[in-house]
Amino acid sequence: MRAIILLYFSLFVAFTSFGQAEADSLVSKVEDVIAEQKAPKDTTKSFGKTMGRVFGLRPYTALQKPQVSLIRSLLLPGWGQITNRDFWKVGIVYGAAGAGWYFGIRSNGQQYQKYLGHYERATFISRNLAFYEGDELLSANAISTSSFYVSNDGTNGTLYILDEENNKYVLDRKEGEVEGVETPYFIARQVDVADNEIIGAFNSNTFESAKNQYRRWRDASYIGFAAGWLFFALEANVAAHLKTFDMSEDISFRIEPAGPQTFGSQAAGISLGLHFK
Repeated sequence: MRAIILLYFSLFVAFTSFGQAEADSLVSKVEDVIAEQKAPKDTTKSFGKTMGRVFGLRPYTALQKPQVSLIRSLLLPGWGQITNRDFWKVGIVYGAAGAGWYFGIRSNGQQYQKYLGHYERATFISRNLAFYEGDELLSANAISTSSFYVSNDGTNGTLYILDEENNKYVLDRKEGEVEGVETPYFIARQVDVADNEIIGAFNSNTFESAKNQYRRWRDASYIGFAAGWLFFALEANVAAHLKTFDMSEDISFRIEPAGPQTFGSQAAGISLGLHFK
């Protein structure tokens, strides 16, 4: 009887030791996997390979094409569409970009600069830094007016001031000393302009409001331009995904009978199968 008990005890110890060894081995493997996942990866090589594919120095697969198209479009508008061989879309890309730049950024920028110049002249007059041509540059000789006029030519690009005798003047920017202080100032130069060639009068607040409005529109145009650039980059990425999407008959949807084992007995049922290539 003692021999049997000793045999059982020996087997129990052996199996326990074996199980503990297996558990220790499993734990060690799990720890190795976790350590490998936590270890910092060298992204430099991955970035270099990606840029190599983008610039055509390395080949890329169909699955890598969406990434290549996206990055190319971000670098140069239309490059992603060319990568996808959607050449007709390139005209849309540059047509939209050209219209956004011309009618948004360029036009609003020009209007902003124009009214900024008008506002600057009005401000310098209020600071006694504008003088009639030929007068000594002294504060006592500074022009005093709060009424301004602009050219009636559709652009309103020229600012005029009038004296008491209704003579018209334009303001030319100069640099120099005014009462011993180095500063920019304006000189009023008389011009021959008919009354119907100018419109007004306006004050400095009008020019300030106009310049601020066109500045906001110009900035919004920049944002819209950047958003359009991003949109066409995403379009190239999506188009590349769709071109590589498998639409063959190897993708199938099938419902079939199934009889799984349930607690040792056969059960009736159906299974839903999705089969991919």
